[in-house]
Amino acid sequence: MKLLGTIIFMIIPEYIKKWLNIIEQMANTNTYKLAWGRAIIECIMDKSYTVILNKAVIKFKSIAYKIIKYYWNQTFFFNLRQSNPLDPDPVILQRIQKLIHFYIVRAETVLPAWFDVGIELLQSTEPQILEETINKICVDLTKDVSYRFKYIQGQSLDIYEYDRFQKALEVKFSLDDISVITEYSSVLTDLLNYKWAQLLEKYLHKNDNILDIGFGSGRDSLYFSSKYNVISIDVIPDFIQHGKEIGLKNVQLQRIENIGYENYFNGIWACASLLHLCNEYLSKAIDKIIFSSRQNCIFYASFKYGDSEEIIDGRFFNNMNENKFYKLFNRNEFEILKIDITEDKLQRKNKWLNAYILITK
Repeated sequence: MKLLGTIIFMIIPEYIKKWLNIIEQMANTNTYKLAWGRAIIECIMDKSYTVILNKAVIKFKSIAYKIIKYYWNQTFFFNLRQSNPLDPDPVILQRIQKLIHFYIVRAETVLPAWFDVGIELLQSTEPQILEETINKICVDLTKDVSYRFKYIQGQSLDIYEYDRFQKALEVKFSLDDISVITEYSSVLTDLLNYKWAQLLEKYLHKNDNILDIGFGSGRDSLYFSSKYNVISIDVIPDFIQHGKEIGLKNVQLQRIENIGYENYFNGIWACASLLHLCNEYLSKAIDKIIFSSRQNCIFYASFKYGDSEEIIDGRFFNNMNENKFYKLFNRNEFEILKIDITEDKLQRKNKWLNAYILITK
């Protein structure tokens, strides 16, 4: 497996390897770098750049606009935490929180609104404040993330041109690099999303108790068992037998609604499992998850993306989009750390909603 990974890495273009190294070495102290990297890739994919003298020029305003959209939706709907809970909110997040405040005043409602709706109202009622906020965020980006993003272990990797000392409000790419990023955009986006997944590790310690709901093949339980005490539950007897055969220590034929642990788990993992519950049973499962978790338990859940319920090959699927998720998971005990929409890893047509939640109790 390691040899295969080495071979695959060898055939990746050198330019993309630089991106991979940067993402791999990136510290998860806050999400600025993740947002910056994602915004650049999105600007390239939707061609939010200008070609000047054979260089693709991306203005900071284009990057800032996407960063505002990203943080607006996560903050307004899910109260997303962008840094260590003990630290003050990052400056850019504070600016976006003020924008949301202006929207609430103008809309005369505290109900969350998606960025596209909010920004349309602000463009018509508070255009100067909106423009000032974008300009301030552009300046914020020059102070830190724009040049630090490229640095790993004291070395700057030349993935784009940026004049730090002139505090230029733009980054430049060669047209060849634009083509390569376009080709590998899904790989880079997935890796940036994976850095988010590592948030889970920040809230766990060796020998903590983990619950794997609907463990299926046992892949995730096996990974967790190298560091933590894992209880793996499923409702399919064949999976229970398979789990024992591959060496899982504690497998149980059990539904999450019936589990009897109280204030026990430090982490709860529900990868593509809760999606098989209708809203009524999903609500009961959430109650049981809260009941069985310790304070500051980290909880991950994933669903097929959408707002419908469907039967596929005899199996029930409760699909989930942001609106539906917000209605079902809007609990006082939940602090949403991250909501992400990703492509299917097996190249199927559907997308996935991934949620990372801190259960604060």
